[in-house]
Amino acid sequence: MISENSIAEISAGIGVDPTQLDTIVETIKAKGAITPLEVQQLTSMGVPIYGAIASAKGINRKEAGEAIKAGKVTFDDFESAIESLTSEGGLFYKLSATSPDPDPPTTTEANLPKGKKEPEDFTDENRKK
Repeated sequence: MISENSIAEISAGIGVDPTQLDTIVETIKAKGAITPLEVQQLTSMGVPIYGAIASAKGINRKEAGEAIKAGKVTFDDFESAIESLTSEGGLFYKLSATSPDPDPPTTTEANLPKGKKEPEDFTDENRKK
């Protein structure tokens, strides 16, 4: 089973909402195999799925492409490919832990002294206090 954490790590790495990736994963799971359409969707998002599938199946990228077209890359193969991308040493390993804050403070907020909430609080007069 592809974990929510794996989805989060890949999403953080490619900069898409996890629900987009989850929708594709659920489609592949429902079909039982990955099709060229899902491969195209994943590669256009930045997921190197051909290489991951080739590694998971022990074949080269060209053979992976042929297997996908022939419907011979199962959900289990896809799951192994995703696992290889998100496990230790994988391209997306632990990216969700280091992904940027989705709502970071503004530059002004981040640079204000502690306890100061408004730029007006940080005037020359107030600095002396």
